[in-house]
Amino acid sequence: MTHSKNIIVFDLETKTLIPKFKDKKKKRKEIAKMEISVLCCYDYNNKKYSFFNEKNIKEFISLTNKCEKIIGYNILDFDYLVLKKYGLKIKNISKKTFDIFDFIKKETGEWISLDSLSMENLGRGKLFKGKEMVDLKKADLYKGCKADVQNTKELYDMFCTKKLKYKHLTSAWKQNHLPTDDDLLMGFSRGELRDMYPKGKEGDCIYNHIFGYENDGYDYENMGYDTIGEGEYHDPLKKCPKCGGDNLEKFDEDTEDMTDGQMAEYMNGSWGTFECLDCKEHIDWEA
Repeated sequence: MTHSKNIIVFDLETKTLIPKFKDKKKKRKEIAKMEISVLCCYDYNNKKYSFFNEKNIKEFISLTNKCEKIIGYNILDFDYLVLKKYGLKIKNISKKTFDIFDFIKKETGEWISLDSLSMENLGRGKLFKGKEMVDLKKADLYKGCKADVQNTKELYDMFCTKKLKYKHLTSAWKQNHLPTDDDLLMGFSRGELRDMYPKGKEGDCIYNHIFGYENDGYDYENMGYDTIGEGEYHDPLKKCPKCGGDNLEKFDEDTEDMTDGQMAEYMNGSWGTFECLDCKEHIDWEA
């Protein structure tokens, strides 16, 4: 399969992390408020990578109107929402958009991250994970964004030549290729993750790994993760002391300045801050 030269591949990074909302509509609204820090684009015409920020983003918007096809990874549900406020006309370009993530999701029912798909097909993953990107220095930020575009471009090339491996991931992937790409998982609720992984436990495990919610005794090492936390495990807070509701969400704590002991206690559920989603009470909890 050959393709036109008038194609662009792009990815963007934002100044803040993807918001965590259980309600999909609210999450999409919050994503739409996010601001770009950098956008990298590969142009098949000149075979060059270009970078854009808020000052010259209109140039990229113009490029989307002129090209024949736009390639990306999870751009329909994230990047396009962010770019809409900068003048992107989603309806005008959606028909000429090929979102690899969306294609695989529709074909297999699986939510495969760019990191996992790249590792399987290219032998390398993302240069930096989503949570890391927000705090990177400018040079590393640009390098990481470009690396994501390069991976996406090469995956698309493999797709066009029918060499892209994704279908075989549908069964073994849940056990051996679980995604750690925060670009996809940040913002999904515990229930949404369970829906993605019918067995249930894999979804809990991914949620725990990213948000440090609890140590459920799952064998992280066999999933390719490092063991998290040591010592006795404490059940996390179950009910709100104010209203008695059990609809609780644990806040992310800044783990960078924690000692090893504090980290172990935090990951084992010994302490943390929760929000009751029913009465909006904030609870500082300690076992």
